[in-house]
Amino acid sequence: MEMLLNPLVLLANFVLVPGLAYGSQLALGALGVTMVYAVLNFSNFSHGEVMSFGAMITILSTYWLQSIGLSISPLPTALLALPLGILGTIGLCLLLDRLVFRFYRHQRASSVTYLIVSIGVMFVIGGVIRFVIGPNDRNFNDGAAPEGEDADFDEVVVARDGDLALVPMGYHTSVTSPGSNMYFLNFLAGDLLFDDRKTPPCFHSDHTWIEQDWSAGAWSLPVVSLNS
Repeated sequence: MEMLLNPLVLLANFVLVPGLAYGSQLALGALGVTMVYAVLNFSNFSHGEVMSFGAMITILSTYWLQSIGLSISPLPTALLALPLGILGTIGLCLLLDRLVFRFYRHQRASSVTYLIVSIGVMFVIGGVIRFVIGPNDRNFNDGAAPEGEDADFDEVVVARDGDLALVPMGYHTSVTSPGSNMYFLNFLAGDLLFDDRKTPPCFHSDHTWIEQDWSAGAWSLPVVSLNS
């Protein structure tokens, strides 16, 4: 059963769900461009940036909702922020029509002029988005941080080459590749006895340089606590 389930989960997580999400974005953009062309008879090149602006409002709203502790766990908080993103996008469209496109509509400008103006609007909106939120990916953590040593701490993150993961409260990370089974054996070094363990851990001879460099203060990485 596991041999069948793992490929199905891998296919769903990395092919089906991303494909449906990306395809839905393209379909939404194509529908909007088609409707604008049918009504106003010009290709609105800024339509994609308008969609990105709505995504930015949704992301910022999600951060705000998380900061005030409002969520619909276990569902993503972004679902609550979607109406705010929709309202922000509608407001941007009305503002663009009033400040930009209405003027050229009264001038009875040609469709080529509309197209050139929409390209300018596209660059302006894109610049605003990059100035406010930047071009990088954004991740949401809808789970509360664990409190106390006995609290559950179970999270999955994607690590890439060169990443540095700092894990709080003495927890240990376990790494496996997608679609693979992982078996983890934790060896406890006995009970504490006068602040020393009965079977204290020791460094392997091939890795003693880690202890030596750490004791000498040779590490240049800014190792800090995630809770600070």
